[in-house]
Amino acid sequence: MTPKAVFWDMDGTLVDSEPLHEAALIAALHSVGIAAPANLHERVLGIAAWPVYEMLRDEFGLDLPFEDWIVRKYDHYLPMTETLKPRPGAIETYNELRALGVAQAVVSNSDRLVVDANLRMAGLFYPGMKTIS
Repeated sequence: MTPKAVFWDMDGTLVDSEPLHEAALIAALHSVGIAAPANLHERVLGIAAWPVYEMLRDEFGLDLPFEDWIVRKYDHYLPMTETLKPRPGAIETYNELRALGVAQAVVSNSDRLVVDANLRMAGLFYPGMKTIS
């Protein structure tokens, strides 16, 4: 039975981006003199940027406005997308469903900039693709 629609989670389902998010977060913290705790990745997994920022500010003394912080993190993340790996079988399944005319959407807690970069690296950003921010 062919589904009518599929919602894909970006990070961890379509692409293995969690290691990149972790590395970018740690690098951004180090750039402002904050050592990341060993359990940081587990604490922020699946959490949007703003609540992560609040936690870093409140618990670790991050002293940057959010806009400066997120630019710093993305300055580390975006170059790493060149190493991004799709999850086994995910891209093939996405493309098979697309060929069948199944409606698909990619959902994420990541910002649009990151989602678009990840889609491009996974080969899933194509002409005529509808985007909603």
